[in-house]
Amino acid sequence: PEPTGHSPKREAVDTPLQQLYALNSEFIWECARALTGRVSSEVDQDDMIEKLYEKIFQRRPTENEKDLGGKFLSAGGNPSERLERYVHTLLISNEFAFVE
Repeated sequence: PEPTGHSPKREAVDTPLQQLYALNSEFIWECARALTGRVSSEVDQDDMIEKLYEKIFQRRPTENEKDLGGKFLSAGGNPSERLERYVHTLLISNEFAFVE
């Protein structure tokens, strides 16, 4: 079915269509770009990761999450592109998509 269509009740499926839609969705990429623009690159990297987790998940990151985020963001390449990809990854995570 069309991933943007309304359905009063979702059927249980074994396909990753929703996650693939989120992964390739221009809307999610635009959200990642907008959030990246709101996070100052002038702050400390750990502070930036904490701000992102607070904005996206409404909680503080664990030490392991800070460590993984720091490793990804400092791996090299274009820093703004890496930050955008990092924010995109957080936005398509299961924790963001599902309420427990």
